[in-house]
Amino acid sequence: AYCGFHDHLQQDAGYLPAVCSGNWGCGAFGGDHQLKALIQMMACAEAHRDLCYFTFNDKRLAKELCEMHRFLTSHFIITCKYSKCYS
Repeated sequence: AYCGFHDHLQQDAGYLPAVCSGNWGCGAFGGDHQLKALIQMMACAEAHRDLCYFTFNDKRLAKELCEMHRFLTSHFIITCKYSKCYS
């Protein structure tokens, strides 16, 4: 995800547009919606991009992701520290 979201050519330009994404890998492949969203949140944070995440009218998922984001940001969880859990 990070490789797709990071734009090394415009890194010094200041503003990069938001990444608009959703539940990729969760349809036919049966992926975990929360994990896929967390990966994209982490990748966007590391790439200094905002994330517009489309839950496709899944209100429960939207609520869960808002709660996850609120928890991560309120506890000042830094993505590079958090990602070491997955290495």
